[in-house]
This record gives sequence, structure tokens and C-alpha cells, in this order.
Amino acid sequence: MSKQYEADSFIKTGGTDSQYLMANGTTSTGPSGGVDVGTGTANKVAKFSDSDTITDSTITDDGTDVSITGKLGIQTAAPDSLIHIEHEDNNYDVARGIHLDYTKDHTGTGWSAGIFGVRSTITHEGTGKTTDVTAGRFQALHEGTGTAYFLYGTSSRGTHNGSGDTGVIWGAFNQGAISGTGTGTHPFLIGTNQLADLNNANASVARMSGVLSYAKTTAGSVTNRMNAGEFGLDCNQGAATAVDAAVLYLTADISNLTVSGTSRTIDSVSTLPSVFAGTMETTSFIKTGGTSSQFLKADGSTDATAYLSGAGTSGNIPIYDSANVLIDNSDLSFNFLTSKVTMGADLDVVGNIECDTITASGWTYVPQTFQSNFVHTGGNHYMNLPFNSLSDVSSGGEQHFLVTPYGGYVHSVAFKNTATGNTMTATNMNFRVLVNGVLSHTSGTQTFTAAARTYKGWALTSTDAIFNAGDDLRFQFRCTSGFWQDTCAVVVLKCII
Repeated sequence: MSKQYEADSFIKTGGTDSQYLMANGTTSTGPSGGVDVGTGTANKVAKFSDSDTITDSTITDDGTDVSITGKLGIQTAAPDSLIHIEHEDNNYDVARGIHLDYTKDHTGTGWSAGIFGVRSTITHEGTGKTTDVTAGRFQALHEGTGTAYFLYGTSSRGTHNGSGDTGVIWGAFNQGAISGTGTGTHPFLIGTNQLADLNNANASVARMSGVLSYAKTTAGSVTNRMNAGEFGLDCNQGAATAVDAAVLYLTADISNLTVSGTSRTIDSVSTLPSVFAGTMETTSFIKTGGTSSQFLKADGSTDATAYLSGAGTSGNIPIYDSANVLIDNSDLSFNFLTSKVTMGADLDVVGNIECDTITASGWTYVPQTFQSNFVHTGGNHYMNLPFNSLSDVSSGGEQHFLVTPYGGYVHSVAFKNTATGNTMTATNMNFRVLVNGVLSHTSGTQTFTAAARTYKGWALTSTDAIFNAGDDLRFQFRCTSGFWQDTCAVVVLKCII
């Protein structure tokens, strides 16, 4: 009979409530001996506690949220953290341990409380000791023989793609903070700690930097400042004390490092000029290649000049030793009001004195220097001084020396050969003085040698060449033998002024 029956219940003759009616009309206690569903808790996800018993799991699903009590392991049966993920992927594709893509569409006019992609808060309480308390720890581990082009321990990016305004955009924000009223001691308080660690004798690194910071522009404009790194001390928010304070503190321990180039605490490679805007204070400034016998000038150059040192009496001319150190005051003093030098002892001069006038015992010595350029190859013609001539017989024109308003006598005359192009041979020379065109004095002959380009001359008596105020003096000389070129003459007149 092939019919379909529908009823409130089907009762098997002799059947019990612990049996199940099978499709072939027989009874059974259930598959494999039956399953004990037991009793459960509302919203708990059921699980098999054994092969035939169903009980509550640690997962709760209330229709809106799902929660778990205990640890969650993904592809691991023994999680050692609240969330433990283990996965091995051999596919050539992008691999992600966790991928979080979250969007909050806030269209209201007020402020949103905040949006967190991942927020981690680790709280250490109690009186026990803990080595590390870390809110987040990331490690990118490369163990294969292949190539990983970029290996990031952590990568953070703050990106703005919209048209709204922002206050501050941080690619990464790290803060080490101490707050509250606790009295604990803390050896270090560090906002960010970066470490580049090379600990493999078989590895080589092209460039190594503890911190690498770049400020990059591809488009747009920077309306204020642009800094690859900016450091500051903000100690104006409340009272605090410190032993030392530095905006930038640099240390380098290279005692066990072999450097083939130059070791520098700061190395600047830039097309921009290296300019420090502000005040720089340090215990020492060392110039590359500088020595202890040099000092640094304001333009960066060095100077090895041994300058005088010491302290003397104001106005006195000092006496220094061979090390340029002041040892005494001399008998010479300078009057800053009259601009005159006063000597309190005898003057012994070895060499020449060049000055406008020398006054002593009512007399004034008036030195005059003439430069003459001429050639002498023979003959003994007198030539006027000063003049310029390449002829042995040229008088050089009417050149006069007016001593108005002075009167006195010619004290001394000296000559020096100054030629650098031609070498002078042994030369005999004498001179004569004309007063108002009349011969007043003729000197004896002096011999000048080629090797000595120093002054050599004659001292006159008070009656050899006398002149009065307004007289015209003329000095002439002649070479009686040898070759002479480019001479310099010094004439000293003793006058009553």
C-alpha cells in the first residue's frame, strides 16, 4: 500500500521513549548507541565533549556579537596567547597573517569618538615583577634562502585621501609616559627606541642606520618649515629638574670597529651649505686635518701664526721672549692722545730707520727716498736723481728737491741696487749736491757689489752741503765702472724746524 499519513504522533506497539522508530519499522536506541545532547546554555555554541555527548563550548553567540572565553588558536591546537595564529603558505601570492579592513562612515556634524584599526592596552598590576610589559610587539623573520626585498618589523602609515582638514598626520606615534602619583624609580623613559643590530659574522650590510628619516615631497607645497628630523625639549609645562639637558645627544663607541675611511659623529652629504642657525656650544671644535699648532678662524680656515700672549702695562711697548710670551715692558711707551712714542732710554739702531721726521736736540731729520730706474754701461756722466733713463748720458730733466720752509744741511746719502732682472757687476759710484744750481759738495767713491742689494752710502759733515729755507737742492750721481740698473736713493736732511 503506497499512501501518505499525517498525524500528531506515531506509536509503535511496545515502543518506549528511549527508542527511535527506524524507516524499516524497527526500533533502535539511536546511531552508534545514540547521542546524549544533555542540557545547554542559551547563546552558547554547542560542542562534542566526547563522541556521543554535546555540551557548551567557550564560544557565545547572542545574534549580534560573538565572544570566546580562553585562548583562540588558528591552525594551532596549543595557543600560547589569547590569539595565536600559525600558518604556512607556499602559494605565490600576497600572504597576510591578519588582514583588517574597517570603514566607519561618520556623517554627523559632531566629533567622532575615534577610530582604531588595532588598539592594544596591556596593564601590569600587583606587586610582582615582570621583565617585559609590551603593548605591541612585531617581528618579520626571514629564514629562507630566497630574497625578501623589504623586511619590515613594523610598518605604519597615516594617509589622508579626502578633502577634509586634519590637525596632525602621524605615520607612527610612540609615547613613553609616566603619570599618576606613584613613587617608583625608572632608569629610562624613552618615547621611541630604534635599534639596528648586526649580529651575523657571515652577513654584510651596504649601509646601516639606527634611524632613517626622510621628509619627501612629490607634489604640493610646504608653507612653513620642512625638516627631515625635528627635535625639541619642552620643559615649560611644570617644574622639573635635570642634571644635563640636550636637544640632541650623540655618543659613539667604536673601540672595536675597524674603519677604512673617516669616523665622524656627524657626517653631512648635501648640496646645500652646511649652516647651523643659532648658538652652538661645545667643549671643543675640531677641524678635519687640523693640528694643535693651528687655530680656527671665523671663515673655517686655519692659521698657524704664533701670536703674542701675556699682559703688560697700558701704553708701554712690550718685550716678548722667543715663545712670544710677554716677559717685561720696554722703555718705549705710546701716548694715545698725542699719538707719539716716548723712549726712556738710549736708542741703539742696527739697520735703517724709515720715518717722516726725526727730532732731537732742536734739529729735525727729514728723510726722503727716491726711486730711479736707469742703465749704466760705461762713462762717468753725472745724472740727476730722481729720473728714469736708459741712456748713460741723460740728465733726466730738471728735477728739483725743494726743502722750503726748512734750512739746514745734508746729513747723509745712501744708494741701493734694486734690480731683479739683470745682475749688477762691481760698480764704483759717487754723488754730488748742487744748491741753487751751484756745486756744494762732491762725495768720495763707494764700491757696490753685485751680491749685496743693501743700502750703502755716505755721511756728510755739517758744512759739506748747507742750504737755506727755499733753496733748490739737486742730487746727481755717476757710475765710473761696471753695470748698474734700478737704483733707490735715501737722502736724509738735518733741518731746523
